[in-house]
Amino acid sequence: MAAPRDRKTEHYEERTTSTIIPATGPIDRSQFSDIIEPVDMMTVNEKIKNLAFMEEPVDVIINESDNPNAEQTIQLLCNGVSQFMIRGQMQTIKRKFLAILATVALAALFGALAVIDWNPLIQNKGAGWTAIAISVVMAVLRTVTTTAPGKSA
Repeated sequence: MAAPRDRKTEHYEERTTSTIIPATGPIDRSQFSDIIEPVDMMTVNEKIKNLAFMEEPVDVIINESDNPNAEQTIQLLCNGVSQFMIRGQMQTIKRKFLAILATVALAALFGALAVIDWNPLIQNKGAGWTAIAISVVMAVLRTVTTTAPGKSA
């Protein structure tokens, strides 16, 4: 019986080349185009700009609830950073926390839409497909978010 082959070693042996790149002095990049993969710096700059944008301060108010059992203090978490908000008070928070609030509100909206009986409202043969499309969107949102619809993060 043959000995098992080490697939990792075999993979790296195929890609091994014996090209020497000088440590100093000019080089002709066309000589190394088959072994050097250029990196697009725009993606890094775009990420930096996006991170800076998400750190900008915004003024937000969460309206008070008619439910007497609703939590008055809401905790938001983003990458291990916590932000508490109090209902009915204007607060300055970072935009990343506003994005969390918007996602939760959208998930709550689709949660409410998912429980509606659509057949009496949409009286055509495509009502089933409409319900399926809404369910698919809701499933996608539930995989993106970690909280139940209507619950704060």
